[in-house]
Formats: sequence, structure tokens, C-alpha cells
Amino acid sequence: MLDLIYFKLTDPQFLLSSLVAIATMLTILTVAMPLIETDTLSQRMKSVATERERMRARARATDRG
Repeated sequence: MLDLIYFKLTDPQFLLSSLVAIATMLTILTVAMPLIETDTLSQRMKSVATERERMRARARATDRG
């Protein structure tokens, strides 16, 4: 059993095939990640607008005294 594992880990063709498979999976994952993620831009824009309104209200309150 250990001999088989040692043989596979030292076999250049197996190592190259494994590295190519890993590189292919990572490439597919890299390309697919933007498609999987949800678009949070509208949520961020809404929170920025809300915070901007709060800041304006605070500025108006301090200007009025």
C-alpha cells in the first residue's frame, strides 16, 4: 500500500497530470467566481446614501446651534 503511494508520488506523469488538473480547476473557479457572487452594489449605494443623509442632518443640526 505504501509502495503504491510512494510510486505515485514519485511518478512524473502522475505529478504533471495532478498539477494540470488542479490548475484547470482553479482557473474554472477563478472565472466562475464573479458569476456566483451576488451584486451588492445597490445595497452599498443605499447605505452610502443613508449615511450621507445622516451626516447632512447632523451638519444642519450643528449649524442651527
